[in-house]
Amino acid sequence: MYENLVQFQNKKLLFDNKVIDALQFLTNAAKKLRLAEVEINALTYVNNRIKESYDLWNKELLDNGRSNLLPSVTLEYFGTIMSDDDANEKITGSFFHYLHSFFDNFAQFINTSLLANKEVDINKASFAVIRTKLRTYPEYSTILKELENFSQTTEFQYIEDFNNINKHQYTIDVQCTLTLKDGHMEQEIPEF
Repeated sequence: MYENLVQFQNKKLLFDNKVIDALQFLTNAAKKLRLAEVEINALTYVNNRIKESYDLWNKELLDNGRSNLLPSVTLEYFGTIMSDDDANEKITGSFFHYLHSFFDNFAQFINTSLLANKEVDINKASFAVIRTKLRTYPEYSTILKELENFSQTTEFQYIEDFNNINKHQYTIDVQCTLTLKDGHMEQEIPEF
């Protein structure tokens, strides 16, 4: 999809309107979504490893009538060995970071392309600031409506809360439960 956005005619449109700088923010926003997707794939990988560990443990238990160890997984992350719990926490934190960063990068794109950096200093442009500024431009009401609608969703509010770590009394971790009876696994992130 990103490739469609950065085709020649769209680059030319930005160039002709003297806002080609906006392309860097669109590129960054797309990259953040891509990296969030990588984190989801990593979480799937870790979960598959947890399931494989359970299957091996269960086979040993059934074959021998006992097992010396509970299922456990260690993973290598670029030369660092970590437990599945640490991997899940790292992956989840990165996932939410990338999503949160996407919105600010997208706001920078709007600021640079639609507002041409005239209204909001580039160092102060954030998703919330740009939404507020767009309210003063009736010609952007359709875009504003979409941004406002999305900002009211539970998912967006959760992303905002997850990344606002200054207000948390404890670290929000993925809670993972593996049922030894049947290998059923559930993961959730608790509410705040």
